Amino acid sequence: MDKNKDLLLKLAKAENEDEVESILKEEYAKSLNWYPFNGDSSNFATINNQQTDSIAALAEKPINSIDAVLTKECLLKGVNPAGESAPRGMYEAVESFFSVKEGDISNLGTRERRELADNILIIADGEKERPNITIVDFGEGQNPEDFKNTLLSLHRKNKARIPFVQGKYGMGGTGVLPFCGSKKYQLILSRRHPKLLKKGQRDLWGFSLVRKTPAEKLDERDKHSWFECLVDSQKNILTFETEGLYILPEWGKMSYGSFIKLFNYDLPRASFATADLWRDLNRRLYSPALPILIQETREKYFTITKGKNDTKVLIGNKHRIGKDDRNFVRESFPITADLKDFGERKIDVVIFKDFDKKGNPLRKGQEWATAQESVFFTINGQTHYALPRYWLKKTNLDFLVDYLFVHLDCTSVNRTVADDIFFGSRDRVRDNAAFREVQEKLLFALGSNEVLEKLNEEYKERKLSSIRPDKSIAKKLVANMITKNKDLMNYFTRGAEVPLTMEGGDTEEVPESFEGSYIPTFLKPRKKFDGPVLVKEIHENSPHAIVLLDTDAQNDYFSRRNDSGEFMWNSSDSRARVIVRYLFNGMLPVRVSVENAREGEQFDYSVQLTRPNASPLVVNFKLKVLGEKERRAGGRVEREPEQMGINLPLLQTVEKEGWKDRRWDGATGWTAESIAEVSPGVIYVNMDSSDLRNFLTQCPIRLRAFAETIYKVGIFLNSIVVDLELKKLDSPDQEKLFARAISAVSKTLLPLQLEPKIQKLGEEE
Repeated sequence: MDKNKDLLLKLAKAENEDEVESILKEEYAKSLNWYPFNGDSSNFATINNQQTDSIAALAEKPINSIDAVLTKECLLKGVNPAGESAPRGMYEAVESFFSVKEGDISNLGTRERRELADNILIIADGEKERPNITIVDFGEGQNPEDFKNTLLSLHRKNKARIPFVQGKYGMGGTGVLPFCGSKKYQLILSRRHPKLLKKGQRDLWGFSLVRKTPAEKLDERDKHSWFECLVDSQKNILTFETEGLYILPEWGKMSYGSFIKLFNYDLPRASFATADLWRDLNRRLYSPALPILIQETREKYFTITKGKNDTKVLIGNKHRIGKDDRNFVRESFPITADLKDFGERKIDVVIFKDFDKKGNPLRKGQEWATAQESVFFTINGQTHYALPRYWLKKTNLDFLVDYLFVHLDCTSVNRTVADDIFFGSRDRVRDNAAFREVQEKLLFALGSNEVLEKLNEEYKERKLSSIRPDKSIAKKLVANMITKNKDLMNYFTRGAEVPLTMEGGDTEEVPESFEGSYIPTFLKPRKKFDGPVLVKEIHENSPHAIVLLDTDAQNDYFSRRNDSGEFMWNSSDSRARVIVRYLFNGMLPVRVSVENAREGEQFDYSVQLTRPNASPLVVNFKLKVLGEKERRAGGRVEREPEQMGINLPLLQTVEKEGWKDRRWDGATGWTAESIAEVSPGVIYVNMDSSDLRNFLTQCPIRLRAFAETIYKVGIFLNSIVVDLELKKLDSPDQEKLFARAISAVSKTLLPLQLEPKIQKLGEEE
């Protein structure tokens, strides 16, 4: 028994997988056996086919720890976790077991959060680039005789009937194994809480080491390897008896619970655990039921100051944005939309500030969202999928996308629908018709929002006001080009720089400031109307109509926890819909639609705002269907022509000395091979590219200034066209494809424009 304890202590303190290998070559360890994980040597396909990135896989571990802590508290209270008396959800469990108001950990103070976070630890130790990650929880723990049905099992329904836990797929958190070094070592140690032992069960610690089968154990008949567990000569879990183990940082004591060590874990950013790992996990654990303590111990590689950067409490991005980091938020509000198979759902929208009070760019957006993860779909507070930032560009909110954070809580989505879309790995979705339609409705809800459109203009003006480029030549060229080819007009945004005749349209005016009433006192149509009710007209071929209501309800009236109200509606016909609505600064736009509407039909609508301890506020209106709107060639709806024009993005040239200057927010990190970069409203052109410099060395002095002008204008115009064409591909590799395409343009632009023989051919014609 003591030999087992000695082996465990050595493994628990091992610095890396090489040290684990050395320990396994010691005499006692060599006498032990290996047993297939889950008792099945065909487990490779299940374990290896889970999460595609290491953070998503790692997030499963603290989720399991939260489940274990909540289950322990439930059992200690004498309540059957799967029984009728158990809490119905995670947040109800947190409120019941830990007296946290509404189960919301953002209601806790800093000290209370940290005390609660001591239940679950994530510890980094070992090497700098590939550290060991240890997950510790003081939860229910498992007895050695139960290991093969819990910690070392697959597809068991251990938690399927417990309503307040997250785990339901029976994967045991095995998605981390493919990211554990080259040998795939994971140490699992656990002791059942002494008060929860079954009658006659011995109070023992149990442990095992998991690995991928070494190549020397395979023969030519094996199609692939498998994962296996370290056991004794009788194929039983290794055990020992002791009251406590001093295996935590600074020799902290562990008396029960679970200790799981992942050796040489493959993190995307292996820097300070309390920085990058903390940020990454905050995105994956959007709203964890319990706080988690992240701890950095690699003093050999980092300067660690106790009490300052050695530990940090993880509470999830929801609580960070709503409370801790609210000073970085420019605006936040929910949009409610009909997302088809997802049902009517609240979309949480946050817009972060772009500049501080001194006018310096704020680069805090990466704290909460990244280029790969900007639109989050969560279930029970855990991210199950995230759409990338390039997807948001389809909203045409170009100047906002870098500062947008969008969240969709899918906890209550119909289970059948959710199972058809979300994978058990919680990092992928099935690209089926249902999810494509959800995305389409989500894009409409965001892209048609008046508040976001107004903020987009605000951010645009602020960004472009500090850039003073020379684009007079480009303007003349574009005006001339469009005069000859009207199709090019589609590559530019509307404006007044190059006058054209275009279609006009109306936009709603968003109120600038608003105080509102805590409990609303009125709800009424903004538009004046004749008769007893407002009649809103819609054409047969129009996708929706907007009924704009005014109210004095404050912005948080639908989302606040206390004294909140609900938006409710009904219609005389089941074909009628309210597809999008939101409340902002006294404005309540309600977008309505009808299926298979026919000219002459009318639909009665009634909308109301409920009020606590008061009668609801009600507005009734009618939707009248008109005939189809005439369309011109190309499918556009005919409107009254309006004198408009187009705007050009700014042309900003970048010289070598500016490459490392942070003021070039779109052009940092360039080299001589960089050609151009497209940023909202700005095209950056590298005037020290090797293509241009090499050409100029062979160019007559009298043509050099002309060549530079041709180059910057040519790259500018080609960048616009190439970027817009690539956006049609809907590919996450747009930036890489753009760089290659514009590089090809750069290499041929000046030779074609200034090659004397080509010029001569033109003269001969």
